[in-house]
Amino acid sequence: MGAFFSLIENLSTGLYFICGVLLIWNLRSLMQARHELQLAQYGLEREMAERHGGRALTTVLLMAEFIIVVWGISNYASPAWSEGLPDSDAESNIDSPFITNTPAGDGSFDIQVRTLAPTDVLATAAAPSTPVGTIGPRSQRTGCDPNQAWIEYPANGMYVFEEVPVMGTANIENFAKYRFEIRKATDVDFSLYSKGDYNQPVVDGELGSFLPSVLLPGEYRFRLTVFDTTNNIRASCEITINIIEPVPTATQLGAVGVQ
Repeated sequence: MGAFFSLIENLSTGLYFICGVLLIWNLRSLMQARHELQLAQYGLEREMAERHGGRALTTVLLMAEFIIVVWGISNYASPAWSEGLPDSDAESNIDSPFITNTPAGDGSFDIQVRTLAPTDVLATAAAPSTPVGTIGPRSQRTGCDPNQAWIEYPANGMYVFEEVPVMGTANIENFAKYRFEIRKATDVDFSLYSKGDYNQPVVDGELGSFLPSVLLPGEYRFRLTVFDTTNNIRASCEITINIIEPVPTATQLGAVGVQ
């Protein structure tokens, strides 16, 4: 079928020409038959003129239909058939070796069997009640300026249970130092959280780290404060951090034997 479509498409120009010539010729014959029919005076002449006109009309209709068929094959059928064929790259891979994960020729398998002693305990770590890294209840950021004092990570309201880096910006004119402070969400006063002050400005980088294990689980307000050379706070950024219990780990795991 594809070869036939391709042949018709390649010969379409010649077929259009032949059909056009026959169509014009038979239209001329049809006009002559009508003229003969008008001039006929006897029954035999009228019959011959009608037959002449009938053959011409039939040929005209056939040529018109043939032109439509050639046009449809050239513009629709042949392109659609060609698009459905696999490309040459796909065909070139037909003869490539078919590789599967089969066992060796001798049919043997290397099977490993794990054995546990009666005293061995396998502990499965339970997932925390709240997925770590998600955003929980929180208050709005307070006093945060992306160009002066900004905490990018941890995000405002994020749940944490292990040490995480504090990413952001601490940079002002006449910069002197910055520090971390923290308080419970229900308290008023902040307490110094970091080991000390940081004396180098940071722009879109690591400011330090936050270690939640030194605090009880709960909701806290965590603040970055930036001081100038007169030891006054010039900028600050305050966010909410939700501290949760750490993920439990296996308490005892016996030796695993392999046979």
